[in-house]
Amino acid sequence: MGTPLGVSTLFAYMGSWFSKKAMNMTDKVNVVEKRGNDTFYLTNLFDSKGAIWKTDFNMSQAMDKENALVYCTPFATVIRKVGAMFANGRVYLTDSEGNDVTDPKLTALFKKPNPLQNSIAFFSQIEMVLRTYGYCPIYTNRIFKKGIPRTMWIIHPTHFHLTGTGKSLDQVDLDGIVKEAYVECGTEKKVLNKEEYFIIYDSDIHIPCNEGDEITFGTAVDSLSIPVSNWMASMQASNSLITNGGPKGIIYNNDNSETGNASLNSTEQESLLDRFKRKYGLMKSQFQIAVSRAKLGWIPLNYNSDQLKLHEEDKRCTEKIANAIGLNPSLFNESKFENQESAKRAGYQDLIIPNSEIISEAFTENVCPEGTIMKIDFSHVECLQTDKSKSSEVLQRVMDSMIKGKQAGLITGDEGRSILAEYIDIDPEKPKGEYGNEE
Repeated sequence: MGTPLGVSTLFAYMGSWFSKKAMNMTDKVNVVEKRGNDTFYLTNLFDSKGAIWKTDFNMSQAMDKENALVYCTPFATVIRKVGAMFANGRVYLTDSEGNDVTDPKLTALFKKPNPLQNSIAFFSQIEMVLRTYGYCPIYTNRIFKKGIPRTMWIIHPTHFHLTGTGKSLDQVDLDGIVKEAYVECGTEKKVLNKEEYFIIYDSDIHIPCNEGDEITFGTAVDSLSIPVSNWMASMQASNSLITNGGPKGIIYNNDNSETGNASLNSTEQESLLDRFKRKYGLMKSQFQIAVSRAKLGWIPLNYNSDQLKLHEEDKRCTEKIANAIGLNPSLFNESKFENQESAKRAGYQDLIIPNSEIISEAFTENVCPEGTIMKIDFSHVECLQTDKSKSSEVLQRVMDSMIKGKQAGLITGDEGRSILAEYIDIDPEKPKGEYGNEE
């Protein structure tokens, strides 16, 4: 068998290859290959809207994370699930003793942080940005440096930049670590004062040694480059099988003689194309024909598409993405309802609630007046409710044990109440209503 035409021409799809003289295709295709006087153009790596099938994601880069949210369905699904779960949180204010605080101005701010977002949209987006990028910058519009902000906006990490002083170990405040914070949008650059922003993060911070270099944040999502790229590649292959029937075969140069590789000059090539047009006319599928100087051979590819295991790759990549972000993959498959409820409950306990504490602490420190604490409550979420039937059975067994223990003289009634207080909301030392102490 002769030498292949090249790596990018290995698999030929009907309707994918075009002659150089057919039309100006350079700005309409993904691959252009020149072989002597011949030029081949490869399409089929574009969807119907013209978006490129990107299969080389670097998830440590902010722009690739942004693209993954658009094109990688499992990644976007998991991130938006996190946001939907966080949207169930209820913001409230307390003092240091846990008593409710009434602050109309602060309550109004958290209810409507900016003209475009209410509390639900604002805080769920914070959580999605936090899970995607590892940090979420917040811009605060204040009249006074220490006053309650008039509005708060989420700064998208692709537009936010934080440069370091090159020093960190001996610094005692932020000014000694951060040289400059600014927002870059198009050609505009807005430098931020330290009162105008704060950063919520739950990731690693990488502080550069050189002055002026960017401070970056590392997160588990950075490790998803291969799963995201593999999922995109599997979807590209699946799309090709559905729309084109898959690769038809391999085109190769079947002439190794000296004359076999001789180039066609422009006159000869034009004459060949003219003869083709006279014979076949200007058909819609005309450009499915490749005109080449080479003696071409064709090897058909016949195989079972199940061998590609595209479904298995889809499932495997989805599981890796969900695990890296912090949710159980059972939330995204056809598992039993009980398993999904258990996975959802674990998601709240292991991810959403701990993240809410990080977010609450950041707003308490940077937005709330001294002495006021902002909290987010999820106790009302259905999957976090205690199974009342099981709780009743446990309580009955505990009470029976306390009664038997007192009758046997092993414990006193007050000691039994102390144990009972671990299961129900009572104060052993301050009973409500009539209560008969032991004689």
